[in-house]
Amino acid sequence: MENPCLFCLWILLTSVLIQVQGGDGSVGCDEEERRALLRLRDAFNGTTALSSWGDGKETDCCMWERVKCDQSNRHVIQLSLGDIRLWSSSDDFFLNASLFLPFRELQNLSLDSNRIRGFHEVLNLSKLQVLDLSSNWFDEIPSLGLLRSLRILNMELNSRINTWSHFEELTTLKHLELLNFAFNDLSGKIPQSLGSLTSLRFLSFMGNDLISGSLKDGGLCKLRKLEELDLSSNEFQGKMPSCLGNMTSLRALILKDNYLIGTLPSAVFSTLTSLTHLSLSLNYFEGSFSFNSSFGNNSKLEIFELENLSSNLTVDTHYWIPQPQIKVFRLTNCKLNEPGGNLPSFLLKQRELRVLDLRHTGVREIFPTWLLINNSNLEFLSLAGNFLTGPFTYNNHIQSKNEYLSWLDVSMNQIQGVLPYSIGLFFPYLTLLNMSKNAIQGPIPMSFCKLKKLRFLDLSKNNFTETIPACLDVSSLRYLHLHGNGFTGFLPKLLSEASSLVTLDMRDNNLSGTLPTWISSLSNLRFLLLGGNQFQGSIPSQLCDLRNVSMLDLSSNHLSSVLPSCLHKLLFGSKTTFNAMLEPKVYGWASYWSLTTYSHESQLQIDIYFESEYMASDEEEEVEFVTKSRSESYKGSILKYMSGMDLSFNNFTGPIPQEIGLLSDIHTLNLSHNHFIGSIPTTFFNLKQIECLDLSHNRLNGQIPQDLIELNFLSIFSVAFNNLSGRIPDNEQFSTFDNSSYEGNPLLCRQLLGKSCSSSSTEPSSEPIIQNNDDPFKETFLWSFIASYIVAFIASIIVFLCCTDYSERLLMYVRAKFVIIFSF
Repeated sequence: MENPCLFCLWILLTSVLIQVQGGDGSVGCDEEERRALLRLRDAFNGTTALSSWGDGKETDCCMWERVKCDQSNRHVIQLSLGDIRLWSSSDDFFLNASLFLPFRELQNLSLDSNRIRGFHEVLNLSKLQVLDLSSNWFDEIPSLGLLRSLRILNMELNSRINTWSHFEELTTLKHLELLNFAFNDLSGKIPQSLGSLTSLRFLSFMGNDLISGSLKDGGLCKLRKLEELDLSSNEFQGKMPSCLGNMTSLRALILKDNYLIGTLPSAVFSTLTSLTHLSLSLNYFEGSFSFNSSFGNNSKLEIFELENLSSNLTVDTHYWIPQPQIKVFRLTNCKLNEPGGNLPSFLLKQRELRVLDLRHTGVREIFPTWLLINNSNLEFLSLAGNFLTGPFTYNNHIQSKNEYLSWLDVSMNQIQGVLPYSIGLFFPYLTLLNMSKNAIQGPIPMSFCKLKKLRFLDLSKNNFTETIPACLDVSSLRYLHLHGNGFTGFLPKLLSEASSLVTLDMRDNNLSGTLPTWISSLSNLRFLLLGGNQFQGSIPSQLCDLRNVSMLDLSSNHLSSVLPSCLHKLLFGSKTTFNAMLEPKVYGWASYWSLTTYSHESQLQIDIYFESEYMASDEEEEVEFVTKSRSESYKGSILKYMSGMDLSFNNFTGPIPQEIGLLSDIHTLNLSHNHFIGSIPTTFFNLKQIECLDLSHNRLNGQIPQDLIELNFLSIFSVAFNNLSGRIPDNEQFSTFDNSSYEGNPLLCRQLLGKSCSSSSTEPSSEPIIQNNDDPFKETFLWSFIASYIVAFIASIIVFLCCTDYSERLLMYVRAKFVIIFSF
């Protein structure tokens, strides 16, 4: 080698580096932090998510999963420990905050979704900037006042937090930019000290339900840097304060689902020129509101939502042309102040609409085909509850399809004529189609067979005829409403393929034939409504396989034979039927924040984005059912609690099966206007949830079971026009039912009916029968018998006297007897 000295120097430097870097030849993590990570792993009670920590394969803890270190000093700066606890672990879990003390450089800590009840000791991390404690079980707001560098605090979805304890400590965090307390259980007024967090850009108290007071409370108007404010789904009251106009940085203002009243202040909105998303739905505004005055200077508004709960709000959209083009426009239950009752004129120039909702706004014009032609990106269109007239047309010469429209609701209008064949061709991706309560006639177009994704179809209360096209794709169908039309023929066989069907409503049509045995294939069915048709025959036993049914209406048909005893297998409202898959869902916009964190020159960089995404799902399901002698509509969550069976106005015979009394969760049972015989089943005392029981107009006999007094929720009861006898149950509840509940049963007795009940008239006596000699019937019979006997005797004497031969023999016989007697 030319220069051995240089070679030796190189060897020396290499060995020094090896000694500095450690025996494994790499720069490792801090040893104290490595041991602290292992203690932290053990604190989570054997979590499998951290099983690779310290397993010997990787000694550098900076390379462990869910751990991130600074590249220059090799200290831990981020721990992502969300959702690592096993669900089998104890629910009473408190985490010791001292476990995090060794991580002096920690900037980002995520502990979400671990069912943590709280901290032992106080979390003290001077450099922590991001803390995610969402989706846990905290009982109260933890003490976090020592986190002086904190910029992001996410306490969302801790539903057990119901007090404002330790909230005052948060007001010392002067660098806080995002504060999220959505979906907790906080109530009362927001503490006034909130106004001291002047660095806040994002603030949410969404979905606490019980936070009340005014929008001025909590010092909200002092938060001049706010960009997104979400106070939806609470109990805020009063008018919108003018000081909201000082939040000139606001991009999203979401105040829906509160109790706000008064007029909408145009002067406030005119200063909020950065607004892109404004949601004021589900409040009680009134007066008048001008879009041009409020948003004429706004060049960013893209989403506007106002579904008013009061119909006293008049909205003027005239002269307003949104810039840029608006994407979401929802204005429902308001009075549109447009010439001639037409649609808002600005819609003529819109090309970027994704959602248009103008339900119940008083629109009067011919169906606006141009809306569908101009807006090829339209996903949702609802014009329900207006006065649209003319036919539903869509020109066949138009070649383009609307590949995004999934929701089309034009119900409750005055649309006429037949549906064009093109409807199924141009909207192939519809998931919901609601055209109910119009005057549409003719058959369903065969192009409906192109709708491969239909989940909700409502054509009820029109004049449709014939039957469902046999090629209709029902594989995704969940809700089918076709009642109140002129459909004929048998129950369509193609429905046997609708395995996801929850509602089948074909009431009040002209369907005939028998109930098919394939009905058992509809295993998810909850609402089977076939009343008002011409079905014949018996109820097939296969219907008993529909275990999830909670409403069954087969009334006003020609069904006959005896009831199958297996009907008790239907759960009729039992909680086991409330499968999450069957829950009705409501469409809407989901708003959320997305965080992006990254390191730049050893500093944590945080980007926060407020995003909105349209979630088109099923319409809120609504079902009509006759209960308490009137037709009621049930929708949303109330469907969880309503159950009933209506078999009235048929020709059922035989006794009522005793097994019907096992339907302990049913609310309504109507068996009236049939030909049932026998007695009322004694098992009916098991109907503990029954509210309406109608057995009238049958041929039932015997007594009303006294055990029915145990039916504490019974409010409607009728056994009128049967052959019942004996005493009516005598308690406070049954005394509330008037005479009409019992009329047509002459042998029933009760004081209210004007018939006193003696023991002899209500029950058979076990005493021996004692003859009454004063009975006039018996006395008459006795005298008649004696008179007849005397007449017969006299007639016999006359015969003997008149007939010489017989009389001589008689005298000889009598003489001989006398001789014998006297000879003794």
